[in-house]
Amino acid sequence: FAVCLFNKANSLARMSCSVKDIVTMPFVGVSYADEYEATELWSGDVLTVRDKIEVSVPPHGVKIYKVKVK
Repeated sequence: FAVCLFNKANSLARMSCSVKDIVTMPFVGVSYADEYEATELWSGDVLTVRDKIEVSVPPHGVKIYKVKVK
C-alpha cells in the first residue's frame, strides 16, 4: 500500500501516519506484522517501521511511501 504525506504549510512540518491503523482496514490486503519497510518513492530512502511513519516534509512538499511487510 502507499502512504502520502502532504504539507500545505509555508514551513517544514513533522508529520506521521499510523501503519498499524491502515493494515486493520479490510480493503488494504496487507497482513499485520511486527515490522514494515517503507520506501520513499522519490529519494529511495528506506525506513523500518513498527507502528507509524514519522518524517519531516518540506513546505508545500509531499512524501510518498510504498509500504510492505518486512
